[in-house]
Amino acid sequence: MVIHEGYFERYYKEYCIKCAEMYTNTNYNWCKPCLINYIKEDFIYWNSGKKEIDIFIQEMQLKINHHSDIVFEWIPYNRFNSIKEIGKGDFTTIYSAKWKDGPLSYNQHKKVYTRDSEMINLKCFDKSKYTIIEFLNKIENYTIKRDVAEVYNKYKRNVTKENNIKMYGISKDPKTKNYIVVLENQYFEKYCAKCDKNNGLCEQCQTNDLRKNFVNWSSGNEKIDGLIQEMQLKINSPSNIIFEWIPYNQFYGIKEIGKGGFAIVYSAIWKDGPLKYDTNRKEYTRISGKTIALKCLDNSQSITDEFNK
Repeated sequence: MVIHEGYFERYYKEYCIKCAEMYTNTNYNWCKPCLINYIKEDFIYWNSGKKEIDIFIQEMQLKINHHSDIVFEWIPYNRFNSIKEIGKGDFTTIYSAKWKDGPLSYNQHKKVYTRDSEMINLKCFDKSKYTIIEFLNKIENYTIKRDVAEVYNKYKRNVTKENNIKMYGISKDPKTKNYIVVLENQYFEKYCAKCDKNNGLCEQCQTNDLRKNFVNWSSGNEKIDGLIQEMQLKINSPSNIIFEWIPYNQFYGIKEIGKGGFAIVYSAIWKDGPLKYDTNRKEYTRISGKTIALKCLDNSQSITDEFNK
């Protein structure tokens, strides 16, 4: 038998030392069959407590096709610390946290997967609002892929650069029993927590929230209601003022400060105060106790189009 010079060096570079098969990716000495076997062997060591979630995790793991793909996992809640609430979505709460172990990452030189602690975001779903299937449907379009083109080519999933949310696994809060999806760090800074679109302020979600709130107030006059609603739906920036119907009992410390024509001007303190967008929490909060001016128009009980102007 003749062994060509450099055969062993070439073999070591191109073939897996564990299974003797050619590496799936020779540039990174990565062997998919060995990873899949490792993952399958690990199946017996964890259990989410729900068959649907176990199957979902296993399916995600078996979709790995590249050394840089995230190894999707069931992650025990006690592996997180420094947990801090940073925002909310619709029936979800977003936290920042440190994952003590960190995700599995392929080490090309050692030809093994290693772990390093990492900061991540936790998106916690209210169990009273979501069934297991609804929860899984919500996260099925998140990706374990680093490359957006591969996501579509391999799985025909409509993931774009604007909506390429990377997830590491699923967990569960032992106290609330709420299921959690573990997402890339800064998820909350990059995406809308309600619809996952790549927006600091999601105009569509904001508009939907305002429309939902229409049923909770009325000025008693259709023209004024229509004007307020029209003004609210024009909002397209976090700095825009939220135009509202404000009950008169919200004002105190009312003091006349001037007259002019058919109007009287007062200073007053607005108890709750105006809505202002909190860019850190990505939600509106009120600036309570704000001093404002009230302009009272004489004989304005009968609203005309002239008043709306």
